[in-house]
Amino acid sequence: MYCVILRKKINEYIEGDIDDDLNRTIEEHMQQCESCKKLYEDELRITLMLKMAFTGNNIKFKSCRNNVIKSINRARYEKGFMNNLKLQLSKLTYSNKL
Repeated sequence: MYCVILRKKINEYIEGDIDDDLNRTIEEHMQQCESCKKLYEDELRITLMLKMAFTGNNIKFKSCRNNVIKSINRARYEKGFMNNLKLQLSKLTYSNKL
């Protein structure tokens, strides 16, 4: 009888979304029933792995900031007639090479 209840409520039990009486009943049952205890351990392991996978805490991102800064064409953003002319000529030269 308790095995059926545990199987139906296992996810709620893991998340702590059941009332205290049912929580106590499930804990007492798992002390006596090895198959339900194994089911709980397996479900708990899966739940923890999924939470770890979706939190991203273990992911290390390599910053690309320096590469982006280096790749910016500073001449494009400098003011002045000559700088603008040089930039436009370099664009024309590049497009003719394609």
